[in-house]
Amino acid sequence: MGDGMVYEGEFYDGEIEGVGLKRWADGSSYNGHFHQGEMHGEGVYLSARGERYEGHWENNQRCGHGELLFPNGDTYSGDFSAHRPHGRGKMVYAATSNVYEGEWAAAMRSGNGILCDSQGNRLYDGCWVDNHRHGNGIGVLPIVNYTPEAGKEPSSLWYEGKWINHQPEGKQEKIAPWSLHYLG
Repeated sequence: MGDGMVYEGEFYDGEIEGVGLKRWADGSSYNGHFHQGEMHGEGVYLSARGERYEGHWENNQRCGHGELLFPNGDTYSGDFSAHRPHGRGKMVYAATSNVYEGEWAAAMRSGNGILCDSQGNRLYDGCWVDNHRHGNGIGVLPIVNYTPEAGKEPSSLWYEGKWINHQPEGKQEKIAPWSLHYLG
């Protein structure tokens, strides 16, 4: 084909239709189902940038369920719409091994979700808006100028209440891990 793209596979009435392999001049490739010349149905796309997507396609866009491996090693598994994570999904962040599982909107954590560390310990459980802790939730706070009961060193301090842009909001209850409660 004129643009450096190569296709091997099925045709119908002179148009790409069915199962095939498409390779672009930049090194990207798609192996899977096509409909009227577009990626449509189940397939695997490898980008020249190092992304790998395996899952459902509609009209050349990731749509439905799939798994996306990013060049930095992050992995998203879940629902897609308009080519982006949207709906329920799970992201494993390669740099920290943290895991977010919950709702997504337009490739951002939005709605209810849980963020855990690499050991499975919860860091935050609650509402998110545009990748920020926002709304009701419970999460870990850094320990600053806090003296616990004698002989009981906290590994972390928790805040339960309303969050705005990743920050605790207002006078809500703070909970130490050994169930000592105090108001902050």
